[in-house]
Amino acid sequence: MSVARNNISFDAYKLKGLSRKCGFDRWRYVFGGFHSYTGDKAFFLIELYIVNPALSPNSVQYVKPQPLSGSLDTAVLLANPEPQPLPSYVAVKVGIYANRSQLFEVLYPAKDFFASKKEVHIGGGAFFADAKTLKGCVATENGKVSWNLNLDRQSSFFPKKLEKGMNWSVSGARTLFAGEVIVQDESYIISPSTSYGYVDKIWGRDYPFPFFHLSCSHMRSVISGKVLSASNFAIQGMYDNTFAFFVEISSGGQILKLSSPKAAKKHRFVCVPVDDKLHWTISTKHKGYLLDIDIFCKTNSMFVRSYTCPSNAADELQVLGGASGLGELRLYKCVGKNLEVVEQIKLEDVCCEYGGIEHVAEDL
Repeated sequence: MSVARNNISFDAYKLKGLSRKCGFDRWRYVFGGFHSYTGDKAFFLIELYIVNPALSPNSVQYVKPQPLSGSLDTAVLLANPEPQPLPSYVAVKVGIYANRSQLFEVLYPAKDFFASKKEVHIGGGAFFADAKTLKGCVATENGKVSWNLNLDRQSSFFPKKLEKGMNWSVSGARTLFAGEVIVQDESYIISPSTSYGYVDKIWGRDYPFPFFHLSCSHMRSVISGKVLSASNFAIQGMYDNTFAFFVEISSGGQILKLSSPKAAKKHRFVCVPVDDKLHWTISTKHKGYLLDIDIFCKTNSMFVRSYTCPSNAADELQVLGGASGLGELRLYKCVGKNLEVVEQIKLEDVCCEYGGIEHVAEDL
C-alpha cells in the first residue's frame, strides 16, 4: 500500500528562524533505470540542497578556499588570511552511477527557492518535487540532464530527532519510480519494478561524523530463493556514537519491522577499504533480534560529493558514494543464548556512502 499523501510533513522545508542563518536542508532521491538503446543499467541520485538561505538570499555566496600559492615570503605565510563568508545558496545535484559516473551540479540564490506544505521547487524549471512527482532540468559545462518521474512511496520511517541539531526522515524507504531521465540526449527508462527507489532527507545545523549511509530494496532470500519485493532497509549515522536504522522484511506471508533512532549500545559499525572496495559491517540487537549486514562496493563505481558546512566556510562534508553495493543481510531471533535464523538475504544495488569533515583550506 502506498504511503504517499498530498502533504508529507517530513518532506516539508524545515529551516525556520535562526536555522535559516546557520543550517541546511537536503532532499535526496535514488533510483535505477536502463539505457533505452543499449540496455545498460544506471543508478541516479538527485538532490536538492539548501544552506544558510537568509545570509545571502539574492545571490549565491560560496567561495571554495584555494591552497596557498605564489610567494613563500615569511610575511605572506604569517599574514592572517581573510575569513571567507559563510555559504548561502541552493544546489541541485544529479549523480549518475554507471559505466562512466558523472556529477552535474548547479547553484542558485535562495530567492529562487520556493516551498509550501505540498511541494518544493526552484524557479525556471530546474527542480520540482511533491508527494508524487519529481521533475527538473539542469545544464552545466559537462552537459545537460533532465528528468520527469512519478513516485509511489511504499514504505516510510520517521524517527524522532536523532541528536541536537540533526534530523533524518525516510518518506520512501521503498519507492517505485516511473518515467525518463535524459542525459545529454541519451534516454534512460525508469520502470517501477526495477527502479529500487529510495527517498529521504536530512536537515539541521551540522553533519554527523563519521558520515555513513546504507539503503537497499533489491533483495532475494537465500533460504527460499524468492525475490523479496516488499522488503527494504535504511541505516544512517553516526549520531552520539550510534546510528538510526529501519528494516522491513516481508517473508512467508509475514512482515517484520525493526526500527530505532538509536542502535543499542553494544552495536558494531566498521567501514574499511579492502583491495579495490569499501566494506561496511553493521551489527545490532533490537527487541530480541540480531541484525547483521555486510556490504562491499567497488570504489571505481563511486565518486565524491561535497557539502559546505553551514558554520565554517573552510570545512566540507566530503562523501564517497555509490549505488552498486553487494552483500548480505542476516536476521536472527535470540532464543535464550542461542540464535535462530529468521532470514538470510542477498542484497544488490545497495546505496553506499561514507565520509567525513575535511578542512579544505591549506594549513599555514
